[in-house]
Amino acid sequence: MRGENNPKLRGGGPHHIAVEASDFGRSPRFCTEGLGFRNVLTFPEEDQTVAMLDTGDGT
Repeated sequence: MRGENNPKLRGGGPHHIAVEASDFGRSPRFCTEGLGFRNVLTFPEEDQTVAMLDTGDGT
């Protein structure tokens, strides 16, 4: 996605963040459908699930 621009972030965005979610089933869907992020990787980590999302701002 390098070089693409996410219009919802208007060209700027965070490098990375960590967010704990009470409902992991809904949270990635909100980030992908609502914010326009792309799910790159999802994996289990101890007692939780981790999702790595690309914001699409070219970084």
